[in-house]
Amino acid sequence: MDATPSKPTRMYSRRLPENHPNHNIPSGCKKFSEVNSYYKLNLASIKGVSECELTIMKIISIQAIITGKVQGVFYREGTRQKAESLDITGWVKNNKDGAVELHASGTADNIKLLIEWLWQGPPRAQVTHVDWQEIPAEKNNEFTVHR
Repeated sequence: MDATPSKPTRMYSRRLPENHPNHNIPSGCKKFSEVNSYYKLNLASIKGVSECELTIMKIISIQAIITGKVQGVFYREGTRQKAESLDITGWVKNNKDGAVELHASGTADNIKLLIEWLWQGPPRAQVTHVDWQEIPAEKNNEFTVHR
């Protein structure tokens, strides 16, 4: 059997409730228990056969403070664009002390890529330090720039 997908994979994500034995997984998918983090449901159709694969992906949230020449150089907008490209939600804002602050939630791999980008920033930025820490999970629907 050829395992080449006949159409692109669609990704869905939602938060599991505390009592999740009857959560809404499409028929044909295996149920699971004891999951206390976000998950992504990967539905793919292979050669006309509908398959369902449930992939557990830990979602983490971070807070970061970025210092240097990071205001007036499109740092917030560049961060929003990078976060959206990585499927990260949260927010970014300027602080009165000249730093930029952000809260971001996404998969650990994508958060790592965002942190690497924060050190670079947009072309006119001159980042001197990125201080970040993991924080309790936050739920946002998108990544926004706070004014």
